[in-house]
Amino acid sequence: MFREVLMAFYLGAGLVADAFIVAQRLPNMFRNLVAEGAFNASFVPSFSQLLHQQGQEQAKLFAERLQTLMVTGLLLFISVLQIGMPWLIGIIAPGYADTPEKINLSSQLSQITLPYLIFMFLTALQSGILYSLNRFAVATLAPILLNISLIFALYFLVPGSSQPGLVLAWTLFVSGILQFLITGFFCYRAKFSLYFVYPRFTPEIKAFFKKMLPGFVGAGVTQINLLVGTIIATWQDSAVSYLYYADRVYQLPLALLGTAAGTALLPMLSQALAKQDKNRANNLQEQGLFLSLMLGIPATIALIIIPYPIVNLLFERGQFTHADALETSLALQILSVGLPAYLWVKSLLPCFYARHNTKTPFHIALVCVAINMVLNLALFPWIGFIGIAVATVAASFANGIMLYLQAKKRGYFELSKKLKKNIGKMCLSGALMGVMIALFSGYVVWPVSLWGRFLYLLVIIISAALVYFACLFLMGVISWSRRTIR
Repeated sequence: MFREVLMAFYLGAGLVADAFIVAQRLPNMFRNLVAEGAFNASFVPSFSQLLHQQGQEQAKLFAERLQTLMVTGLLLFISVLQIGMPWLIGIIAPGYADTPEKINLSSQLSQITLPYLIFMFLTALQSGILYSLNRFAVATLAPILLNISLIFALYFLVPGSSQPGLVLAWTLFVSGILQFLITGFFCYRAKFSLYFVYPRFTPEIKAFFKKMLPGFVGAGVTQINLLVGTIIATWQDSAVSYLYYADRVYQLPLALLGTAAGTALLPMLSQALAKQDKNRANNLQEQGLFLSLMLGIPATIALIIIPYPIVNLLFERGQFTHADALETSLALQILSVGLPAYLWVKSLLPCFYARHNTKTPFHIALVCVAINMVLNLALFPWIGFIGIAVATVAASFANGIMLYLQAKKRGYFELSKKLKKNIGKMCLSGALMGVMIALFSGYVVWPVSLWGRFLYLLVIIISAALVYFACLFLMGVISWSRRTIR
């Protein structure tokens, strides 16, 4: 979030910001698919199964063969995209066609950032191994290095540079190398250093690709929807930046809750199912959903009721104007409506992937991408970039509903009566908290000074948290005992 605050300050929502956002959209989409989606969804269950059933040597050989095949394929893929980059930018940013300067800059920056994919794959592979060994903390150091690198560049290098876009693009590339090195070091410590070997299409490798290819769409439906939204948003000036900054704000609770829960659930569910412990698998799934929604519901309500104070405090300074803040706030308010759906999806996907089922999420994702595209095309001519936000929310709810219905139908997971009641109580507690926030923001004047605004939001957050969790406690949803659900 601090990284985005600096980016808004130094770049605002202008030409360079739009170009850099487009330049990082493609590698970021693949990074999210690889690091948080299809690759780990297929790799972690396969690797965990080999590790527990055939031992460390066979699991390591499987990872090495996969590494060789994937790196070779990615090198060919990146080479083709590098050659056709101007043409590719014309596809993913058609609205820039009338601004040659923006097209040229986006193309130049994309050619620098695209090789980042190689290191992101290697980092994801090594992180998947660490997740399978239940070493979650060390695997999470990698994205921290990305943020530290970009914060350093934004604070120390961009202010004195005549080409800030190039500085950020090269920083993104270098951060990929750093992330690969840190996860490689911890794999070495765990005696799982990987080497390049002669690739063989063993039954395990074939099964992996059979699961992963449909999983790219199934796990990445949100990323695909964002890419589609970015493509359409390029037809409106600064719309790409408005949606990007709004996306960054609601992605904070999504990453802290949904992505974290999904990342932890997948290897734990895979291990429980490998041991045929269905009771533990069901308990893990229920706890993951409970914790995500318990913390996600109040975050959703706060983002819907007070989007402008949040955007104002974070971004409205430097090159980021008051008009930019108002437009970003509107996008944030709409996108936040879908936060529970995003959390729901992140928590449900592992119950499919742990069972080696990537086809069902794939088929559902195709439907959701179609819904998103139709709504984008229908709404954008009428309400501009706001229509893109509405389409993203609608597609996310459709994704969550269909995933749950399929999980229930296949006997993977079904909400217990206790969890249903607790979710209802969470919604009621959140509504009471929302009334308190609305009354506070309606009667207390928004301060002028930066520290005053910070204290204003801090008081709201603390007061809202006290009201929300007090209601949960009084309703019996949480208790002081070690058990989370009463």
